Amino acid sequence: MEDTNIFPPNVSVYRLSAEGETAVGVYLLIIGWLSCLGNGVVILLLVKQRHSLEPQDLLTLNLAVSDAGVAIFGYSRGILEIFNLFRDDGLLIKTIWTCQVDGFLIMLFGLISINTLTSISVVRYIKGCQPSYAHYNNHCNVAVVIVAVWLCALFWAGAPLVGWGSYTGILSLTCRASGSDSSVTTPITCTTRGADLTEEKQLVLCPPNCTLWRVSVFGSRVYAAVSSVCGAAVHQGVIRSSGGPVKVHKLQGRQNYLGSYSHGVQSQALSRWTASFTVAQSVHVPQEVSSQIATTVLPAPGPVKKTLKKPVKKMTTGGNRDCQMEIALLLDSSNNIGQRRFNLQKNFISKLAVMLKIGPNGPHVGVVQASDTPRTEFLLTNYTQPKDVVFAIKEVAYLGGNTNTGKAIMHTVESFFRTGVRRGHPRVIVVFIDGWPSDDLEDAAVLARESGINVFLVPVAKPALEELGMVRDKDYMKKAVCKDNGYFTYAIPSWFGTTKHVKPLAQKLCSVDQLLCSKTCYNSVNLGFLIDGSSSIGEGNFRLILDFITSVARSFDISDIGSRVGAVQFTYDQRMEFNMYDYPVKDDALRALQGIPYMSGGTATGDAVAYATQNLFLARKAGPGRNFLIVVTDGQSYDDVRGPALAAQKEGITIYSVGVAWAPMDDLQTMASEPKDSHTFFTREFTGLQQFQQPLVRGICRDFTEAN
Repeated sequence: MEDTNIFPPNVSVYRLSAEGETAVGVYLLIIGWLSCLGNGVVILLLVKQRHSLEPQDLLTLNLAVSDAGVAIFGYSRGILEIFNLFRDDGLLIKTIWTCQVDGFLIMLFGLISINTLTSISVVRYIKGCQPSYAHYNNHCNVAVVIVAVWLCALFWAGAPLVGWGSYTGILSLTCRASGSDSSVTTPITCTTRGADLTEEKQLVLCPPNCTLWRVSVFGSRVYAAVSSVCGAAVHQGVIRSSGGPVKVHKLQGRQNYLGSYSHGVQSQALSRWTASFTVAQSVHVPQEVSSQIATTVLPAPGPVKKTLKKPVKKMTTGGNRDCQMEIALLLDSSNNIGQRRFNLQKNFISKLAVMLKIGPNGPHVGVVQASDTPRTEFLLTNYTQPKDVVFAIKEVAYLGGNTNTGKAIMHTVESFFRTGVRRGHPRVIVVFIDGWPSDDLEDAAVLARESGINVFLVPVAKPALEELGMVRDKDYMKKAVCKDNGYFTYAIPSWFGTTKHVKPLAQKLCSVDQLLCSKTCYNSVNLGFLIDGSSSIGEGNFRLILDFITSVARSFDISDIGSRVGAVQFTYDQRMEFNMYDYPVKDDALRALQGIPYMSGGTATGDAVAYATQNLFLARKAGPGRNFLIVVTDGQSYDDVRGPALAAQKEGITIYSVGVAWAPMDDLQTMASEPKDSHTFFTREFTGLQQFQQPLVRGICRDFTEAN
């Protein structure tokens, strides 16, 4: 078929869905053939009575013929195109009955119908209002009028065939490319994804400068449907940065989309997606379709300056810095919930993702589905913008099966949180259950708690009293959550009208201080090291002390929202080596400990304890069992240690005393917190300090657990 891209630049094209086209086809089929039947009956009756026809009856016969022509050549072609009955381009009918011929016939019979109706109106006017001229209403004059009507219609209908005008308006209704592979160009944006397109095969028009946007592309040659169509076209080399037409062919989903760098676009790898697409160059170069009205502007005299458009920057969000956590949304995809409520569940978590203010510096979100077998839909690092997360949630497909929530929690703990987790950030599993679970949750919940993961339970439509007999474990809600204190459960009565629950649930999740299970000793304590730098130690032994305290610090998750480390060195004086806020990155903190220079001097341990209490922990307020001071010394203090140690303990600081060589046991135990034996360590040799690393870390965790 010839090129049917007939729309000028000032035309906006709106495409019907496949269901819409079918409805239009059925409508045309009914109306068209009823019209043919009705006009055929009129023609048959008038032909049979041709010897007794009045002059105006000839006009009626002419009108019936023209209306039947419109029905045959207008409705029929549209019906055939909509139902895609011309699949073979080699058919003789497609060679003869072209779009131009179709346009000519429709316009011809349409003009004949209009002009015939006009003639009938004139005849009726003469007969009713001007009877003195009724004698002109005879067979001869009516025949002349009919011939004139046909000649006029032939002239105007045939004009486009010789280049005078076109059949644009007519062909737009009846003549298009066969099937869903339409040659009508659909303009899209740089961020339009493959999944946004409704046709299996579609011709789209990409705008220029898409490479300036941060478009997401997943795969090579075959792209995941979540990818930007224009980004994929540039990556494939189908278009350049100037944009242009692209043929898109939608495919089924697949596994192992490969990432690669091509034509200035870096595509990402993706383990699995539910739908795919390919891109190719269009056969015909289409006109640009725009909603703007085309106008002709005369050039102004003088040189013409080119105006450069500033590239449009894609708006991104850094995220809610007060809600920095790793969140796994565990969806119920079982037979209990069904397809309809599953879609409502997806709508709810989409709103929740937006409310949480996801971003690189805020919360990260991933999705896992609970069914017979759990399935990870996307990981924490796949999408860091709310729009991308919402689109990815939209693509999640319903699975069906049993509600094996315990199995899904186990999978999330053991597999999901192994990839892309930011160190030191709280980890949360939000479990949605429609009804009740099919398996046991207790073992999975224990594993989550022991792994420092907070489990929130969001039960929707909890079992009624008459349904409790079918529930495997009636206390599953108490056993599943991080702690059975009411905070980690948020019940929703129904999936309908859930918008009002989005904000309260988001506020609960972002209350970092309430996430008890993520607050382990490893990511929640403040470690202050008070290091003896007196002359009796010496440079070599001082290095052994630094190795020891570095090994202790290495056991903890040091970060800006996790554990913190600070150090003070003392002789008669005290020197702040670095405070709790100087090194929020673990590697930097460990290097800072190793790089402390040796002071040399006397020993005033009591003043050093008082200095650390007032300066090292002052800006780092914490709850009970969070602040720890590890004192490492090798000799007798020249001042009192009891008073400063008691003052420190009243401030909530737990003191561990580590003595070497000549350090008196009385001073060590006087400084140490209760019970003295478990908070005091002593060795004769500096090389023996490393044996205290594990007992000291275990002691800190024990104190933290008991206090919290």
